[in-house]
Amino acid sequence: MTVQQEAMWLDDRMTEGPCRYLEPWVHRLTGPVDRSAVHWAWEAVVARHEALRTCYDLVDDQPVQRVRPEGDPLARVSCRSEEEAEERLRELVRAPMDLARGAVRATLLETGADRVILVVQMHHIVLDDWALHILDREFEEFYRARTEGRPADVRPVPLQPGPYALRQRSAPRDPAAMDYWRKNLADLPDDADSTLPADDGLPVSPGHGGRVEFTIGSEATRRLRRLAGRSRVTPFTVFAAATALLLHTARGAEDLLVVTPVSLRGSADLDQMVAPLNNLLPLRLRVRPDDTFTGLLAQTRARTHEAIEFRGVSIVDLVRWTRRRGRLGRNLYRTSVVLDDAADSGMDLPGVRAERLFVFPGTSKFDLSFFFTAADGGYTCTLDYASDRYSAATARRWTDRMLALLDRCATDPDRSVASLVG
Repeated sequence: MTVQQEAMWLDDRMTEGPCRYLEPWVHRLTGPVDRSAVHWAWEAVVARHEALRTCYDLVDDQPVQRVRPEGDPLARVSCRSEEEAEERLRELVRAPMDLARGAVRATLLETGADRVILVVQMHHIVLDDWALHILDREFEEFYRARTEGRPADVRPVPLQPGPYALRQRSAPRDPAAMDYWRKNLADLPDDADSTLPADDGLPVSPGHGGRVEFTIGSEATRRLRRLAGRSRVTPFTVFAAATALLLHTARGAEDLLVVTPVSLRGSADLDQMVAPLNNLLPLRLRVRPDDTFTGLLAQTRARTHEAIEFRGVSIVDLVRWTRRRGRLGRNLYRTSVVLDDAADSGMDLPGVRAERLFVFPGTSKFDLSFFFTAADGGYTCTLDYASDRYSAATARRWTDRMLALLDRCATDPDRSVASLVG
């Protein structure tokens, strides 16, 4: 296993409640769907990528991965109505997964002659967001090749997760990265992990979560992008800084942690591999009342660049180091921000409309997880929240406040933090 996979495997086994690492890859296919081509395309994708047919278990008190020669077949389920299909879909994406038997479960829900739903539920131990785009591209190509009666135009996968894990674990640690993170996370105050105030009286439900959806329209997006351009930062920097500002409004904490995944990809062999190739790293941000949002943007840009430069350190290292010093440990990771700023074209299947369905699995990895996804000139956004800390109404209030903060920051980024949040 890679270091990232081992961390997820251990966390999954030791954490109460449902698995927080399930990731559904779901498409509704409408039109004259060639069902045999769907089966063939999925089996071809699984055959190419060892991660999709790997089991994870404990052998002699050590976590190990075992690659099976074949993946599980694509199950077919007939549904009598759209309502039944939606119910089965919710059941599938929330069903527990035994990693000792596999990390992927694929089902084709058939709802009519010209309507099916391809439901693939995966554990994050086998993929990251980039890997989902690989699945899109390869499934589309294999489906097209099958229906057009030609060989699929795909290159061999140059590297599989097993050999990569051996390479990763045999590589020497980067002393510069370890030194940076030790210094960056030194002297953390007790409230550095501050998140938004929790509601009282909610039932204890470890791992369970809720989701609130919200949007940033095209005009607001243009203003935010103009702000990013003037400040010479990325849209991610704007959203991460706004998240820190939102946390500051809650309790007045001035030294805050916001975490985000940082990709380890960037070479041809890694870019073609289905695997979880990122590290979740904290951005330590100082938010003081006299600062301006422009200054916070510059600070966030610097911390983000440093996290990318020193991305070789793992979650395990950071948590172990902070816990040894009696500080935050796993509480480094309570509020996350993720941006997908590349508009997803989805799959283009001949004669078939393929619609990606984003189905909520009912869990939350962290107390708060903000997702911003570029779509139709704006952003479709979600806030996933721990349902034993926040009610849906409270989460909605925080997304409304986030939108208001973004509007004020885009309008006058040189105002003081105190006036922006007042």
